[in-house]
Amino acid sequence: NRMVEKLEQSAELLQYSERERAWGEMARQITHEIRNPLTPMKLNVQYLLKAYEQKDKNFDEKLKNISQTLINQIEALNEVAGMFSDFSKSSMPKNEKADLLVAIRNSITVFRKSYEVTFKLITPDNGDLWVWASVKSLMRIFNNLTKNAVQAMEGKSDKRIEVEVTPEENFIIVRFSDFGKGIAPENKRSIFQPYFTTKSTGTGLGLAIVKNMMKEMEGTVDFESQTGKGTTFYLKFRRV
Repeated sequence: NRMVEKLEQSAELLQYSERERAWGEMARQITHEIRNPLTPMKLNVQYLLKAYEQKDKNFDEKLKNISQTLINQIEALNEVAGMFSDFSKSSMPKNEKADLLVAIRNSITVFRKSYEVTFKLITPDNGDLWVWASVKSLMRIFNNLTKNAVQAMEGKSDKRIEVEVTPEENFIIVRFSDFGKGIAPENKRSIFQPYFTTKSTGTGLGLAIVKNMMKEMEGTVDFESQTGKGTTFYLKFRRV
């Protein structure tokens, strides 16, 4: 199961006696992964079209930046399609030496213009930021976290996300913070559980997917949250 890679519900899926039910669960997860980047991709294209129609003097640069970002997201979606065809196989995502900063910046580029969110990216002045990871999984991890953060800040005029990257000897820590409504104390134990959600829309799979992808990359994810002040996720990646 390359879609969620030992997601907490993967063990349950394998125990289902009804094959149709297992396919239904997998289809729901894939729907979540496909829908995640589609709206910001659409808004980016609309933003680019508007810049063209208004003869924006920086159009060439915007075309170059947005096109590259869209290509990366399309490749990620293509990977999801491949995962569906590989549902019955036991193949695992290919972890390799991956540039963590590139994945973060690609996700930021997609969401910044689409949702009018202000991002602050804090990185070390020098040093490599290579991690042991699946490149496509990195994209989905940061897409999921960003989408959750945007939803947590609905109704706020000041929408900010702060991402701080801190290298350690054997690991790289990413602190991913929003300044939204936070997570209620009674919900904190459940946020990584599949299908748990406090929103009226969505599948409740995003954070479960993040957690299990981190496990497959030999990393961890944890969080702190204060109601009304926001949430910070701490992602620990194996350094290479």
